[in-house]
Amino acid sequence: MCLDKNHLKNKISFIGFDLDGTLVDSQKAVYECLKESLPKYYDGNINQVIDIVFPLTMDQFPKYINFKSHDSFNSFKRDFINLFDKKYYKDIKKNRGCLELLKFCKRKYGENNVFILTNRREKSALQVCNYLNITNIINTEKIFSTKFNNSSNPKSASLNSLIKLLKIEKISGYYVGDSLADLDSAIENSINYIFISGNSPSSDIILKYDIREKINYFTDLIDFTSFLKEEK
Repeated sequence: MCLDKNHLKNKISFIGFDLDGTLVDSQKAVYECLKESLPKYYDGNINQVIDIVFPLTMDQFPKYINFKSHDSFNSFKRDFINLFDKKYYKDIKKNRGCLELLKFCKRKYGENNVFILTNRREKSALQVCNYLNITNIINTEKIFSTKFNNSSNPKSASLNSLIKLLKIEKISGYYVGDSLADLDSAIENSINYIFISGNSPSSDIILKYDIREKINYFTDLIDFTSFLKEEK
């Protein structure tokens, strides 16, 4: 298990964040864009796939959605990207306490030690962060996108590459996310994980990930900020 039970005694020197679902609420925007773009290329029920595909990179979609053909997926991808970048990104909202948390982390850990790693496309991630004023706090050079590979969790490999790029592989830090894939990515890279979710985790998840409220699980960003302020 990644989380050291005595990790509060360790000096945390960096912090990374997932974007969608963690810092921002983009589920409605993604859902509305899928409703407009997907029906031409997929005969199934969109409501049955939204929760599955939401945390994924777009190139992972064909593993979970039975597109009519490979060409259908490529056409859908172009349509979705065009629609989202022109229209639906404006439906994304900051999660409560987002900017305050990022400002605090920048002061506490230094601007070079706060980053975002997201499954969102690089162009889209920067567009969203600019629109929501996140780039007023986090430099665009510290906003990274997952590089797709054929694994079930490509973010883990991208996080591994990132901590080497930032030269933080030998110091302690947090990775903050809202999905189990985020937790797994942190665990596989020996980083302390922080789980943010307004929904209480199931008993299976609590047991598997050693989830403990106010230690590595917080219901919102404001609670997590309070935790960081109390941390020595």
